[in-house]
Amino acid sequence: MSEYTISQVCPTDRTVLAQIDALLQQLHQMGISVHEMKQLFSDQLRRFCAQQPKLQVALVECNPEVLAQLKEQLRHMDGIELHTLLLEQVQQHPGRLAQQMDVMITTTEHAKQLAGMTGQAEKVAKIALRLTPQSIAANITAATAVVDMIYNILTVGETRVRQITFATGSVNMRATLQKTRRKAA
Repeated sequence: MSEYTISQVCPTDRTVLAQIDALLQQLHQMGISVHEMKQLFSDQLRRFCAQQPKLQVALVECNPEVLAQLKEQLRHMDGIELHTLLLEQVQQHPGRLAQQMDVMITTTEHAKQLAGMTGQAEKVAKIALRLTPQSIAANITAATAVVDMIYNILTVGETRVRQITFATGSVNMRATLQKTRRKAA
């Protein structure tokens, strides 16, 4: 029989450990290997955790792309159910959100606003974003387009580009040019 040494063991811990030891002994007597015991406990613990109520977590942000990044960073966490909401959606029913969620996560920029809207500052948690290489590339692409437009305005006196559309999903950019009429000679 295995013995566990825990400093300052409380009576409940001793009882739990004794029950685990007894169960391990029974499984061993049934001919179940240590490897099989590990697998059984792992499977049962996974099922047990899946049946437990999950922490209701709202991700709140004004920018859909930032919201998607937040979701991506948190989606692998066990024991939580993620709800993604744009800030404008929360503004419509802030009280309902505060009642339904255990935690509301947002960026530092919106934390005070969210706390004020919901009246539940204790439920608001601030999060820092970890930029992905794709979002960094998209930001550089957008900045390059803006610098190019400003350069043309300053050096040529105008820009023929009236709109630049870019997407972070594929990191590409498309310029929409103004049509100019040629003067007849």
